[in-house]
Amino acid sequence: MEPTIGIVAMFDVLGFSDLRKRLGVNQLKAHYHNLVVKQLDIAVRRLGKEYNEIFPDDLSGNGVKLSFFSDTIIIYSKNSNPFDCLIISSLCEDVLVEAFENSTPLRGALVAGELLVDGNILIGESIERAYQLEQEQVWSGVAVDESFFNNTYKHIQEIGRALKKHDKGIENIRLPKIIEYDLPIQIKHEEVRTYTTRKSDVIDWTSRSKWGTAAKAFMPSDNPHVKKIIKNTVDFEAYGKALANK
Repeated sequence: MEPTIGIVAMFDVLGFSDLRKRLGVNQLKAHYHNLVVKQLDIAVRRLGKEYNEIFPDDLSGNGVKLSFFSDTIIIYSKNSNPFDCLIISSLCEDVLVEAFENSTPLRGALVAGELLVDGNILIGESIERAYQLEQEQVWSGVAVDESFFNNTYKHIQEIGRALKKHDKGIENIRLPKIIEYDLPIQIKHEEVRTYTTRKSDVIDWTSRSKWGTAAKAFMPSDNPHVKKIIKNTVDFEAYGKALANK
């Protein structure tokens, strides 16, 4: 089994311990199904028919897989073909919107890179980078690594250009919205945590949510770090809404 250039979206469920205690493991399993498994099925059905009418590669979305481990959700494909790129990046937006509406804030990263898939074993630079990028963020949202944007997002842009020339499908295929933003991050050194920002591409979920969705998704907390996560998420919601109204 040889590694390939794959796509990885990794999510961490914020406040997972409280969520597990509140729902119980059986209800949490059903919650995961509605958040991710159901959204994947919807995305494949929504995008697949129109995509295959326009493009000749006849892809079904079977390359996109899911893995769950406690508070970690991984959406991945060992392929970086245009359809899998479209499905996974669209799913990042879909899952974020669904999660906010169901009071389950997520923090995630979308990357492309080396990936070895052998049964339940996932190994590669893409997994490591997704974990590092996910962990350093201080908000609920999804950062898009330059490895995805530079090497893979071009496929989605090609789809968009093709759709504009095509009579059918343009209203049905919703391309994921990715924008540049001052990503809130943390730098940890021993016991010291420093907060800063850096320019990064991120998934913009705000156009599909109601005002106030971000704040309502979080449980009240007196923890200063959690408060910063909430504030940064609310600030991004305001930024995205303002950007959409320009």
